Amino acid sequence: MDARIIAVNKAKGLLATYWEFDFKLGNGNDKEFEGTISLDEAIQFANRLDVGPIAEMCRTIKSTPPVEFSWLVGRIFEDDN
Repeated sequence: MDARIIAVNKAKGLLATYWEFDFKLGNGNDKEFEGTISLDEAIQFANRLDVGPIAEMCRTIKSTPPVEFSWLVGRIFEDDN
């Protein structure tokens, strides 16, 4: 199974910039799921002890400076299991 960031969305919020990440989760066959996760959700998920491609994607988002978020588009996170 793998997760891929397909878009980074930036919006001006009332107090701060609001970031969202569109991603696809797939198993390499014809089965795929598309979703969106906010920066706040990604940080909360990254702080958990979970494993897998989504957790790895969230940890990478958390450790990336906002000015480099666009570099994450197209990045693939694979499940090692």
